[in-house]
Amino acid sequence: MKTVTPYNNIYEGSWAEDYTPSEETRRKYLYVQCMGFFRTSDSYNVLKRSNLSSYLVIYTVSGQGCIEFMGQRHYISQGQSVIIDCTQVHSYYTVPENDWDFHWLHFYGSGIEGYLSDIFDNWAPVEITDMDIFFDDILKNAHDSNPLSALLASTKIINLCSSYLMALKTGQDADSGNITPLVRDAANYLEEHLSEEISLDKMCDRLKVSKFYLSHIFKEQLGYSPYEYLITTRLSTAKAMLRSTDKSVSEIAELCGFNKCSHFIQLFKKREAITPLQYRKYFLESHP
Repeated sequence: MKTVTPYNNIYEGSWAEDYTPSEETRRKYLYVQCMGFFRTSDSYNVLKRSNLSSYLVIYTVSGQGCIEFMGQRHYISQGQSVIIDCTQVHSYYTVPENDWDFHWLHFYGSGIEGYLSDIFDNWAPVEITDMDIFFDDILKNAHDSNPLSALLASTKIINLCSSYLMALKTGQDADSGNITPLVRDAANYLEEHLSEEISLDKMCDRLKVSKFYLSHIFKEQLGYSPYEYLITTRLSTAKAMLRSTDKSVSEIAELCGFNKCSHFIQLFKKREAITPLQYRKYFLESHP
């Protein structure tokens, strides 16, 4: 759900969106936690944040920002980007007498093991373009013993694994077809009734389908069970509210369909490794 953060130092056209991936995705892959685009004035600043299990990518579209991280200060201008470890103290802000337009993305997760696991689980020959170039690059870097060459080779292998897995998944999607109207209707129903007590039986009666059949094709096409899709949608909405409103944790829990605030807090901490209040505190400056 895209949100617009209504602060004086963030201009119109800015946006942010929060995500809550499935347990399987969190266990296997790198994943996006939230992302957005901010058009800011010279009063924009985020100072001395830390203690969030996340990595932050910032890419400057125009203007100039300043980053303080690991005892260093760097200015990033148009076309430049940085990655920050959000467990460590960091600050970033607009350079005086400048505007700063930038994309930002928080991500976290596991390494390449998840890619390989899924590749072998779905193994099949695939067509990938520019494989001649890939092998030439790997051969060139493998013969060099300096650390940069090793890093380039590793990066190219990760990119290849990503391309390979995407080709496998694309082939599977082509075989199984796009998301069916039934699954789209079910997902829309869950999103539209987010704050209500939802039962699978009730939803299936409305959609005139067997709950066993719906559960099977929902998981097959979206990668979530209906229940998991509902929970992740509720959590994503809750994170957006924590970040962009002053509603209390109990209000947010109720608006997002959690019967008990204590259950919401417990589930949030299990998924995000911090409490809702700690999450809000990290975003207290109302910026990414």
